[in-house]
Amino acid sequence: MSSAPGEPVVFISYSHMDEPERTPEGEIYWLREIQSHLRPAIRRANGRFGVWTDAAITGGADWESDIKAKLAVCDICILLVSRHSLASEYVIDVEIETIQQRQAQGHKVQIYPIALSPFAPETVPAALLALNVKPRLDKPLSSFSYHDRGIEISKIVTEIVRLLGVSAAPQAETPYVNLVGPDAEPARLDDAWHGPATTANPVLAAAAPEVRSSPQPPPVRSLRLTAMIAGAVFVALAAGGLIFWLPALSPSPRRQISDAVPFAQNAVALSLAAHSVVASEAAFLKENPKVTVTIKGYCTPEEGRRFGPGVLATLRANKVRDELVARGGIPGTRITHAATATACNAEQARVVIVEN
Repeated sequence: MSSAPGEPVVFISYSHMDEPERTPEGEIYWLREIQSHLRPAIRRANGRFGVWTDAAITGGADWESDIKAKLAVCDICILLVSRHSLASEYVIDVEIETIQQRQAQGHKVQIYPIALSPFAPETVPAALLALNVKPRLDKPLSSFSYHDRGIEISKIVTEIVRLLGVSAAPQAETPYVNLVGPDAEPARLDDAWHGPATTANPVLAAAAPEVRSSPQPPPVRSLRLTAMIAGAVFVALAAGGLIFWLPALSPSPRRQISDAVPFAQNAVALSLAAHSVVASEAAFLKENPKVTVTIKGYCTPEEGRRFGPGVLATLRANKVRDELVARGGIPGTRITHAATATACNAEQARVVIVEN
């Protein structure tokens, strides 16, 4: 499941204790389970992203160099969390530490932890404990039935594909002739009885002189024009004699910025999804240099109790502002920060950018 050069890479970090050559009866080959759900997504995306594990290392290769090379370029690092991986010095101190160093350097790479089996929260490093673990920290995949576990992993794969920004490959459309076009197609109907094409069919050719000599219905284009005029008259009467042109009813091209920048629970760092939203807003602000915005940060009640009222909300708002200024090139004078009394009463951790 390797990717082509330049395509997104998903690195899977796991403990070999969770993927032994032979599992006890009733146990699960976790790596194979996750990969089996990723393969259809790769195929659907026409191979526009790849999944890498240490199983791809060839015989005789420097295995540690190969692992570090993939860690240096991957876009998402899936961490299969279990008591075994949490006890692995290489998983935590090398693989995850490498990803965290890249994040600190500003790289757009995300750790995506998936809880496989029960473990004590106290054994989780603080940096990982702040991340949003899927399905839930207190409900690992092993606690689901076979059917429900498949549903949960499918949801996880869908979210990973979305974070990568990889959509399904476009499907070829079946060629057809559209008979309901606004301009050219009614002309075909108008000319159907008047053109030389009628002579190609003996029945139509015999009937054509009689049909053409009989009173003809008004052309389709004329009918359409008549209907439009009648509709305009009706609007004029209904509006007390004032005719409103439809173009005047179209919305203003000015866009209201309202996309929410998502944050993981207890986190301030920007995820791939958050970077995508901020980049979109920066592009809009560059195209509209007179627009100014207000940034509002929000946190959940639990975060407010843990870190203090409004602390994470303010940090997140400042993080988005700094990203717009540093990476988006937007002048800081166009961005203001507004604290709200309900900043820590939100259902989701997020930042909202509102046009002034």
